[in-house]
Amino acid sequence: MNAFCVPVRTGGKAQYHPRLMLAFLIFSYANGTFSSRRIERATYRDIGVRFVAANLHPDHDMIATFRRTDRTAIEAAFAQVLLLAHETGLLRPAGSRCAGAGRGGATGILEKESGV
Repeated sequence: MNAFCVPVRTGGKAQYHPRLMLAFLIFSYANGTFSSRRIERATYRDIGVRFVAANLHPDHDMIATFRRTDRTAIEAAFAQVLLLAHETGLLRPAGSRCAGAGRGGATGILEKESGV
């Protein structure tokens, strides 16, 4: 958490703690929401995001600025989350198949279309 930069400001919009921003950013990514505008909207509409964001509502510009200024720290934290998920069995290895995928990926789709 020390890798995140927190600029000192005397006025303007309220600042949010990097832990809070990181938590709801990772939660949003895990649920397939990547757009800063959609993440902002989710802080109002999605009960899970509202809980993780402590019912605070950073605007999309603040979310985008956080991602831009703390990119390497976010990447490192996200890598730790993925490693933890893998260690606990919540994440499959990269080469594993999805249930019902047949022969797998694009190859299986092409074979089904060509009738092979």
